[in-house]
Amino acid sequence: MGTRTEAFASFLRVTRREQVFLDLVKAPATWQQQAMRLSPFTSRCLTRIGPPVRARKQTETVMPNIMLGPMRVDGAYEGEQLTRRMGIEIVTCEPGLVVGTMPISGNRQPVGILHGGANAVLAETLGSLAAFLHAGPGGNAVGVDLSCTHHRWVSSGTVTGVCRPLGERQAMASYEIVITDDSGNRTCTARLTCAVRRGDRRGPGGRTAPRRRPAQDQPRRTEHR
Repeated sequence: MGTRTEAFASFLRVTRREQVFLDLVKAPATWQQQAMRLSPFTSRCLTRIGPPVRARKQTETVMPNIMLGPMRVDGAYEGEQLTRRMGIEIVTCEPGLVVGTMPISGNRQPVGILHGGANAVLAETLGSLAAFLHAGPGGNAVGVDLSCTHHRWVSSGTVTGVCRPLGERQAMASYEIVITDDSGNRTCTARLTCAVRRGDRRGPGGRTAPRRRPAQDQPRRTEHR
């Protein structure tokens, strides 16, 4: 009987120590006072180790979404936009006309003139915005072909790109982007072709509205007598 009583008393002492240790974790500000309630050896160990270290709660910073013309930029990538690094600014963004500017400073090649790839970035940016405008709300567009012809070099100032459509269809759109310097001289001509997915076209009852074929594409019915 005495053995059982001593074992039960020992179990209570161990349980009490575990509970005090849990209290240390829950209340780190009073860890020294709580440690004195343990055995002398455990108290000295905790005093040397110091208070329990708690992992700091990480707070996620969600950046608000911004707009680049009709395109919404994900807030997680707002600071990684190439247009911002190159200083591209959108001046006009409307159906049939997209205009943007880009500084020469910061976009040079080793010899000091404007890098040809910078012209390509400006051209594709303007053409993509025009394609998104054509796609409409809920639509999407992606560039599939870009060609640039460089007419003359530019060493200072700002270049301006003017984008106009060459043809806009249901699934494909082509644009011409003319880039000029501060004097109005054409420095580059680019052409961009985009694959387009128009916005959701829903008819009555939530069904997709059928697409009408042009009159010239409709098959002709021929009667054989």
